[in-house]
Amino acid sequence: MATNTPKTRKLHPLHIVLAIVVTLVLNIGGMILMSGLKDTSPPPVTSEVGKVTTFEVQAPREKRRPPAEKRSRQRVTKTQVSAVAPPNLPSSIQSPALLAAALEESGLSLHARMIMLGYRNLSSVTDALFDFMSTDWPISSQATSQSAAVAAVVEAINAVQTGLAQQDTGRDFVVCNFLRGIGSIARHVSGLQAWGCDGDEVVDLWKPEHGRFAAWANSGRFTQVHFYKRELVTKAETEGVRLKILCQVATARDIGLLQKYR
Repeated sequence: MATNTPKTRKLHPLHIVLAIVVTLVLNIGGMILMSGLKDTSPPPVTSEVGKVTTFEVQAPREKRRPPAEKRSRQRVTKTQVSAVAPPNLPSSIQSPALLAAALEESGLSLHARMIMLGYRNLSSVTDALFDFMSTDWPISSQATSQSAAVAAVVEAINAVQTGLAQQDTGRDFVVCNFLRGIGSIARHVSGLQAWGCDGDEVVDLWKPEHGRFAAWANSGRFTQVHFYKRELVTKAETEGVRLKILCQVATARDIGLLQKYR
């Protein structure tokens, strides 16, 4: 009985060449892939691992342009009112003596003492005003170093006394009249510009949005603070400064009363 034996098929020479080419391509591709993985792997842990190389990246320097306020100040002639050195700020330690002298001169010492003892919230308003504006911000109407904060407190005491003479004796009326007097400082704050200078270089302009004037002046960036009288001040700006300062020094309840009886 005859057996069927499988026939051996001879490979065509082209097939052999194609197989060799495919094998070479796969081997080369695997080597390239492994080399790529080797480059992205972390460095080996050696005794040099603790040494770190840092690179300092310096941002491109922008051309410094003076602020808009400075450019306008250069175009408009202004009258310098006064200048104070920041080391003298804040002068809150001087505020009791300055205020006492101004009240004594105005004949309001006794009235002020009664108001401050009877209305602790108004005493806190006075302290907060000196803390926010210091006693170094001058009056805008004249070339003098008289404190605008002291003048505002004197006007507040005067407003309360005038109200009492007109039978405004209720607590709400006393508070409102006092805060109206305190708000009078807005015309002095909006009527002047305070420029912080480093020698002859103008550095910055203070605004109520910057916070406490003394803290700004004592930031270490200035050697002098110069006050310049403003020629044009709108009523809207003065009103905005008034509300900004009152919100810094008085409680929400007392400001609400002021708005209610305005």
